[in-house]
Amino acid sequence: MTPIAPKLCLTLAAAAASLFAFADVRGQDPLPTGSLTIPADALPGGLGVAEALNRGRELESTGRWVDALKLYEEAAREYPQEGSLSDRVVYVRVQLDLDKRLADRSFHEQIVAANESSAVAVVNEAFNKIEYFHVDQPNWTQIVRRGGLFVEASLDKTSFRERYMANVAPAAEAAFRKEFRETIDRAEPRSVSDAVRWAEYGGRLAWHRMRVPPQAVILQFACAAANALDEYSTYLTPGQMREMSNQINGELVGLGIELRIEDKSLFVVHIIPGGPAARGGMVAGERIVGIEGQPVETIGAENAADSLRGEEGSFVRVALQNAAGERRELSFRRERIDVPSVENVRIVDSATGVGYFRINSFQRNTTKEADAALYDLHRQGMRSLIIDLRGNPGGLLDAAIELGDRFLESGVIVSTRGRLTDEDHDYAAQAQGTWRVPLVVLVDGDSASASEIFAGAIRDQQRGVIVGEKTYGKGTVQGIFDLPMSGAGIKLTTSKFFSPSGRAIAKAGVEPHVAVQRMARPAIEDDAAILAARHVLNPASDPVLSAGMQEAVRLLPAR
Repeated sequence: MTPIAPKLCLTLAAAAASLFAFADVRGQDPLPTGSLTIPADALPGGLGVAEALNRGRELESTGRWVDALKLYEEAAREYPQEGSLSDRVVYVRVQLDLDKRLADRSFHEQIVAANESSAVAVVNEAFNKIEYFHVDQPNWTQIVRRGGLFVEASLDKTSFRERYMANVAPAAEAAFRKEFRETIDRAEPRSVSDAVRWAEYGGRLAWHRMRVPPQAVILQFACAAANALDEYSTYLTPGQMREMSNQINGELVGLGIELRIEDKSLFVVHIIPGGPAARGGMVAGERIVGIEGQPVETIGAENAADSLRGEEGSFVRVALQNAAGERRELSFRRERIDVPSVENVRIVDSATGVGYFRINSFQRNTTKEADAALYDLHRQGMRSLIIDLRGNPGGLLDAAIELGDRFLESGVIVSTRGRLTDEDHDYAAQAQGTWRVPLVVLVDGDSASASEIFAGAIRDQQRGVIVGEKTYGKGTVQGIFDLPMSGAGIKLTTSKFFSPSGRAIAKAGVEPHVAVQRMARPAIEDDAAILAARHVLNPASDPVLSAGMQEAVRLLPAR
């Protein structure tokens, strides 16, 4: 099957930027380089392996899986040879994946609608997509053993036990666990068909030992297969497939807010103008601490964020708390939201004609919105331009290429390389429609994927100045493939991308010409405030914007 959407370059907001540095392969760069250090209150850094493991275990014990994953991933980057850290990353990713899926009604509906044979067919579909499309040759032994981890972790989840194991005797469960683990540990499948048979075995054993519906176990292998490939490949439930399609198109059903997931609450980073939250009185900077009478701390932050979405026209009751600790409850009607890709289009310095706009993510409508912004700024007298990609997690590959083509007359914008020759492409710029305005691009450690394609092209082609922090370093492209048997899908890494000079972005990121770095990573509350400040332009409190404006003025041609 072909992808249901163009190739994606998308990641979640990064926990931390890669610390790996690289040299500019072009040698001496004619553009300016510099460094600006900003002090910040910081969490303790430089943890040793033992301390990182201890702190991570503490977070795990209280169900703070997101925070634990961030800690382990950062420690694993600092100590790449420590297998104990990478093992914890795998374990926590399994827990997060399971929690999200088991809270998804569409996944349970999929299980109810399936039987053993149809579940096996779904697994077969997923495995064949992996075999053909994934950028690396799959390791089927690793995939099946990850399936074993998913099944065993499912047995420990309350939501799974209540639905599928209500009448299972402890002795029957213990017998299943022992036989399943001993057998899976010996699994060495060499092909798709071998791996499918192991999934089928797991389902049948669960039925015979515990009378658990075999499809509830078999489908875990499809989920585990994607999870075992890389950090960006994933199984998509029917509901997630619909949501992904809406996200690509810039259309979502919800409240019209941008959230940051925290431990016991959801921090409201931004309110989309005209949406239900804006009309209903929600304020950026508040925290969502309860939904439908249930504390976010009890529900879990990720599940709480998911529950804010729902059927168009339905209502949701939200408990809010401001910085002073004052609480209130509001009710909002869920609506279809057209999420803007380009925001804050304005002249930020009327004396010099410095224009500015921010790109939140690369969607189908990004190029159209960017074109409108450029012509609007041109009419206002724009003489140089700042494009803000801070916090932009990526999006559509085509949208990043199209935006690069607006500023580059010729040469390669990005190259992709995959296991299949069909994934090997060199995307070049065309002279027609090129804007020659002096350009500054703002980036940070959360600028990822499609953002890095654009920033990398501008840097390598010496077309503008990159200001801020080194970008995240996600140098891979994903495709979305449907699984027609179930209405579900699978997102797979299909290729890796390289900047025009041939530099790999993965694990390296894009280096700024002018570095504006914090001395240490800020505390969560400060970090959330920084995210919120991205939507309020104030050079006095935003050193990256201030440095960008200085560069935009410096690049102005003499009158």
